[in-house]
Amino acid sequence: MTIAAILAGKGGTVFSLSPKATLQEAARELHARRVGALMVVDAAGAPVGIQSERDTVRLVAEEGGAALARPVDAVMTRTLVTASR
Repeated sequence: MTIAAILAGKGGTVFSLSPKATLQEAARELHARRVGALMVVDAAGAPVGIQSERDTVRLVAEEGGAALARPVDAVMTRTLVTASR
């Protein structure tokens, strides 16, 4: 299976949020967009990380509901792997 084939089925729209958004805001956006991850972009729109459902669940499991007030940039995955179609 190629990336192009996956995108043909899922669509190529990438949803993003600010590194200063809270995990609560990220969770709401993940739910509203029905996606498993959001690209984290700086003020210029450059990617700086990715915030996934897994990142959020892991932190809430470790720290409890108060973790939802933390900023995304405190827990996002910073190492990005990219590929072309």
